[in-house]
Amino acid sequence: MRTDAPFPFSLNFRKDINGLRAWAVVAVVLFHFGVPGFAGGFVGVDVFFVISGFLMTNILIRKLENPQQKFSVWDFYLARAKRIAPALLVLCIALLALGWFVLPPQDYRSLGMHTLTSVFFASNIQYWREAGYFDAASHDKWLLHTWSLSVEWQFYLLLPLLLWGVWRWWPGRASAVRCLVVVFLASLGLSIWLTAQKPEAAFFLLPTRAWEMLSGGLVALLAGGGIAQGLRVRGRAVEALGLAMIALSIATANPLHWPGAAAMLPVMGTVLVLLAQRGDSVFTAPAVLQGIGNWSYSIYLWHWPVAVALAYGGWQSETGLVALGMGLSLLLGWLSFRWVEPLGRKQLAQWRTWPALAVFGAVSVLVALPALGIRLLHGVPGRLSPTVESISAAANDSNPLRDKSHSMGGMVFKKHVYGGPSIRAIVLGDSHASTIVTAVQGALANPEHGVLGMSYTSCPTLFGVRQERQDLHCAAFNEWALQQMAAVPSDVPVIIANRSSAYLYGNRYGAHELDPVIFFDSTLRKLDKGYSPFMQEYADHLVASTCRIAKTRPVYLLRPLPEMPVDVPRAMVRAAQLERPADVVTTLATYHQRHAVTWAAQDKAQTTCGAHLLNPLPYLCDGQYCQGADGGKPRYYDDNHMTETGNRRLVPLFATALGNALPSVATGSEVRH
Repeated sequence: MRTDAPFPFSLNFRKDINGLRAWAVVAVVLFHFGVPGFAGGFVGVDVFFVISGFLMTNILIRKLENPQQKFSVWDFYLARAKRIAPALLVLCIALLALGWFVLPPQDYRSLGMHTLTSVFFASNIQYWREAGYFDAASHDKWLLHTWSLSVEWQFYLLLPLLLWGVWRWWPGRASAVRCLVVVFLASLGLSIWLTAQKPEAAFFLLPTRAWEMLSGGLVALLAGGGIAQGLRVRGRAVEALGLAMIALSIATANPLHWPGAAAMLPVMGTVLVLLAQRGDSVFTAPAVLQGIGNWSYSIYLWHWPVAVALAYGGWQSETGLVALGMGLSLLLGWLSFRWVEPLGRKQLAQWRTWPALAVFGAVSVLVALPALGIRLLHGVPGRLSPTVESISAAANDSNPLRDKSHSMGGMVFKKHVYGGPSIRAIVLGDSHASTIVTAVQGALANPEHGVLGMSYTSCPTLFGVRQERQDLHCAAFNEWALQQMAAVPSDVPVIIANRSSAYLYGNRYGAHELDPVIFFDSTLRKLDKGYSPFMQEYADHLVASTCRIAKTRPVYLLRPLPEMPVDVPRAMVRAAQLERPADVVTTLATYHQRHAVTWAAQDKAQTTCGAHLLNPLPYLCDGQYCQGADGGKPRYYDDNHMTETGNRRLVPLFATALGNALPSVATGSEVRH
């Protein structure tokens, strides 16, 4: 294939690309608003990636090939900033202003952080560290969609440097092609591998997305070859095939396995549409699609905050309001295109490079500074009604000494004695142990008595356990904890508390299909979903680990704490703002279905080596439901960790276990041992 032929592609406006933008943004909008039939609409972002790679490479190579033009990386960056920055900065300003009057401190603090990372095009990294794109918490993140802008901008930063370096030492498109092919293959291979191993990282990060943009870049470089010319001649059929591949992906794409190899379908479909060059196509040329294509960037920016607003008010299932939300997205997109985007395209076009870049930098800082202040001031409490502020404060109602006894990762393990110096109980486990340790302390009658707390994020008390996350050293922590307990008298009991079932089924509320995040020395590999022997392996390790500890001291196993379907303080705040009842509950049926395997293993540990069982349900549930609040005060500071207020309900449970009887709670239920 020739790579030195003249470019057949014009830099002039192309209706086919603009129409394809329209279809891509429509797919994304319909997906985010939950329209049936568009479960894979998120692939519209992949289409955008390919188009961006094509256009940017086309621009750069033309400049490099033209000796009459001085190649300037800074001019390229400025051109991208003119296109992207004005509308994004206006959106951030609008959301910060709206948030001042609407968002409780917890949410406003998050918005401040997300604004910071969006303004400086690092939001993809921030969201990767927080959680997945498709989880329930995504609708609490007003700027979540900016992750794709960050990926594109990071690509824009690197692509001109790469091509300029190649061109300097090996001039010609042939060398550029070879270089991009190598990077393309490396990125694609990494994407396929990491999607199976660490799907959140694969979804959000540039190294696993670069191949999509590079596929467009390779189209720009190879379009003069014979194969490409042959495809252009058969443009109608090639376009139809490409659009069909995109449509099929929109209908069938699985977000849990994305991008990986599955993303090749819409990416290659977009490549075919680009190669077809059907400017007069009935599928892309109609005026309505051209209009939406022109507005596509601004529509993309504004539609997601509208979708979040609907979810914030609990209206995401109201058909009429959803339709109104989509219409509002189009309107806001048009207004942004009409009045905001020209600030970069026209007003700043007359400025020289460095003054224009300085202006963008200064405005970005001016937006970032209040966002930083909002974050540092913990969301600026005191802006909303006392009721809302009181509920919102529950998000910070956690163990005040947690950092002294809880390890977040790495090989530095922590321990702390709560209360008096004389240790009368040990609390061991993951983050759930860190939330109940103060309740155990409260159960001790003598102020001289204390509780030794040791906990580690996302690490169950199972010897030989491995975590998918390489920064979590669970096996080492558990062995270290065993050594620390050896220095404590053998008559001192240990209370083990873990979010046990999350290691079997993941963090999604009520999930009971096997999706393990841990494995064992006997396995030495990440377990595939549906690996049924794992349940037995997990149960055997729970029993064996419990019995190993029980050889040296009494062991109390806390039954799993109930998990709520939503972030409790957030849900209650929104209910209060809308003057709705805030009844956050989970059913006992849902609880028992999710935790059946853990309960059975704990039962076996009781019969095998005499472990004692502590049942929190009589203190947190009635005959049918487990409640997320007491008298308008949240029991949880998220969806599964108990507040300091909530864990006080468990004091009688631990008091009975430790032999310090306290009056029973109002339910009068028996504590199971």
